[in-house]
Amino acid sequence: MAPVVDSSPARLPVYFISHGAPTLVGSAHPARSELSEIGKEIITVNRPEAVVVFSAHWQAGRDNVEVNVDESTDIIYDFPDDWPQEFRQIKYPHTGSKVIAESVMTKLQNAGIQAKAVYRGLDHEDPDQHYRLGQAIASLRDERVQIITSGMSVHNLEDYLSNMDNLEPKPYALNFDEALKCAVEQEPNVRQQKMAALLDREDFEQAHPTLEHLLPIYVSAGAAEDDVGKRLWTMHEAGLGWGLFRFGLFCPFAHRANLVRHLKGLADVIDISILKPYTKGQNRGWPGWEFPHTDNEYPQSTVDKVFGSDYLHEVYFKDDPHYQGRYTVPALWDKNSKSMVNTESTELLRNLQTGFNDILDSSHASLTLYPKHLQSKIDEIAEWMQRDLNAGVYKAGFAESQEVYDKNVIPVFGALNKIEKIISEHGGPYVLGREMTELDIRLYATAIRFDVVYVQHFKCNLGMIRHDYPVIHNWLKNLYWNHESFRETTNFKHIKENVNPKAITPRGPYPDIEQGIESDFKKLNQGGVQLPEVLAWESQL
Repeated sequence: MAPVVDSSPARLPVYFISHGAPTLVGSAHPARSELSEIGKEIITVNRPEAVVVFSAHWQAGRDNVEVNVDESTDIIYDFPDDWPQEFRQIKYPHTGSKVIAESVMTKLQNAGIQAKAVYRGLDHEDPDQHYRLGQAIASLRDERVQIITSGMSVHNLEDYLSNMDNLEPKPYALNFDEALKCAVEQEPNVRQQKMAALLDREDFEQAHPTLEHLLPIYVSAGAAEDDVGKRLWTMHEAGLGWGLFRFGLFCPFAHRANLVRHLKGLADVIDISILKPYTKGQNRGWPGWEFPHTDNEYPQSTVDKVFGSDYLHEVYFKDDPHYQGRYTVPALWDKNSKSMVNTESTELLRNLQTGFNDILDSSHASLTLYPKHLQSKIDEIAEWMQRDLNAGVYKAGFAESQEVYDKNVIPVFGALNKIEKIISEHGGPYVLGREMTELDIRLYATAIRFDVVYVQHFKCNLGMIRHDYPVIHNWLKNLYWNHESFRETTNFKHIKENVNPKAITPRGPYPDIEQGIESDFKKLNQGGVQLPEVLAWESQL
């Protein structure tokens, strides 16, 4: 592990991974490729300065946590002697960090959790205590420390070993794995309660005869704080469940996918049904997003054109009658396979650019928002744009304390300051100059909402696009007024009511977007918020 770099306090996501046996390393097991993808994400997107792992294979005493402070440790090969010798040749070159280990211990001790330093090799109860443990070390994420916990979503090893000739999933493995997914994907304010209730299920003792492989995910959920959890993948083998989860790094913008749909000329290929812009239901969100009953009931919302559903959750149940997760948009439905294809806007942003090229005309097929010569630059900027701005406005807006709000509002404007300079230095009219890229799509979905929603409702009021960021403002007006796809996919009534559950729509600001575009971006003076904390954050990007 490398030392913490305090000058780059990016908030990293948290992972729970189901790890399997050492044989996974050289096998063709499906989990191996999924774990590799998470590894690539950590290395190329998160780029942490250090990694801290909480493992099911490292059990301390009942009342304390053991933290490895050794800077050079060997691997413990804790498997039978008759296993292939090549597994004993596996090495994991790394360097431990006493600085980070001591930081972990301090955070735990400050939270009233006993921790002690140990020197040992790399290897093997109360859920609420583990949730609290995660909360205690959550601030490591702001120090670019990657938190990973490791166990199994279902772990009945006896059933697995006794059914090696027939690995058909046990009913309890399927049911408990889905219940875990449902609990983890709940809103953060009820997640801990839902996860604790898993231990009261009738199938719990079958799914986890002992607790050590389940408890690590409670650490992840606690460390996630206000970030939402999502299951990335799972599979089942007899009494095992391979659930992989990530907390954080989520994108709420269906607008992004719709923009690419228009830019690529897919509007006639992929039809769209548009929900009413606000949810109704109980405080836990049920029944959730609603379709109008007729196309005239609510302006620019439509009925469900495929099934005639009243609510979005009904569409999810068409794909999976036992679905227990969150009901989100965008959601891409395949009429031929009668299944939900994708519900992640960041994936659709990329996939829609290439997935239908063989049926498009040459001009639309050749359009790419991720050109090869700009890919590294796009990836670099998209990382902090998503973290500090796209998701940052929500972290500030949904903060439940003054302390959390004060911490989260600063990165929003640090990112805007940096973007103001990037557009200016590249000369416009797009973020990276003469070529429109994914960055323009990512930024537009947030910038078009900023003055009309985020300034007031999310308390992001250190500045406004139209008053404090002349370059971004000119960039925004150019996209809205000069590009039909951006204008057609923008509905200010929907934008304003989306965060107003009572549908009381604010009148201002007026106008929703101003007119008048300067074609020469070099004539514009760079703006920005000059608050010292904002400038300090900007300097780190």
